[in-house]
Amino acid sequence: MTNLAPINIISLIMIIIINDIIFIANQPAGASGATDWPMLGGEKMPTVLIIDDAAFMRAALKQTLTQYGYCVIGEACDGKDGVNQYLRKQPDIVMMDLAMPEMDGLTALREIKKIDSNAKVIMCSSVKQTAMVVEAVRAGASDFITKPVESVRLIAAIKRITGTAFCNAGYQ
Repeated sequence: MTNLAPINIISLIMIIIINDIIFIANQPAGASGATDWPMLGGEKMPTVLIIDDAAFMRAALKQTLTQYGYCVIGEACDGKDGVNQYLRKQPDIVMMDLAMPEMDGLTALREIKKIDSNAKVIMCSSVKQTAMVVEAVRAGASDFITKPVESVRLIAAIKRITGTAFCNAGYQ
């Protein structure tokens, strides 16, 4: 994915945006993102590893994800620990910040992709520069979400990259 032409990256970003718009447009009137959707065919929802140096952000992401039935199997406060936890726990999805001590998010993303080229990593940062989004996509990110993270946007991204259609709000 490192040899993507600029037009392919723009197309990928446009697809992500369009998918999010479609998801939001299909929400029931007044929905906050939480619904009474059942688990998909009774199957477990994907497991998630959260990598962020801010404890409050890890807690907020964990709360949102568990509210929607996802299983947070690990948390790391820097990229180095995140890569080690990825090796041990092999989550279905990684939520990762860009700016962290020890090892930044882009470096950790590249290391995870070396371990597992099919890894699904959602980069999450307050950095809103197009260059950083492009760099993350080139490095293999499945999506890029800016902070503050909106739960509807987060769940839409997870559904898109995992191919799941439903989640279960309130499931623990």
